[in-house]
Amino acid sequence: MKKNSISLWALLGCATLLLATGCSSREEADKKLAKGCEAGAKAFLAQDRFDRQLDKVKKATFSTDENGRTVLMQASTKNKAYGYNIDEVLTCVFSEEYSMGFITWSANLEKLTIGDDVIGRDLGQLQGSMQDYISVNEAVTDSMN
Repeated sequence: MKKNSISLWALLGCATLLLATGCSSREEADKKLAKGCEAGAKAFLAQDRFDRQLDKVKKATFSTDENGRTVLMQASTKNKAYGYNIDEVLTCVFSEEYSMGFITWSANLEKLTIGDDVIGRDLGQLQGSMQDYISVNEAVTDSMN
């Protein structure tokens, strides 16, 4: 009986520690979404067809609507050939799945928009090529892990 109660207390202690360290928050999830959006934008603009690359992110804001969690970034892009900077707005829309208290959390990039350039799903239709969407999603996923 005494051995069982010690085991129970040890199990409860480990579970409490796991919940305290494994639990995430909206703020932590948003940081991961911002990292994912930035990585996706870098991967998207790395394609030869673009004359610019992401230079730096100045500010990120977050909102939620029926489409998912949106990351809106004020950023600076740099011309690949001449080096001049342009201020641009990047928008990423993520679908999220999470449990109460963010104990488990996952997100998938649905759509990335940089100026007039779009990659991802928009109203159920794929914008851009499937290969581009896959490579951008790989960069996003890698950065959020």
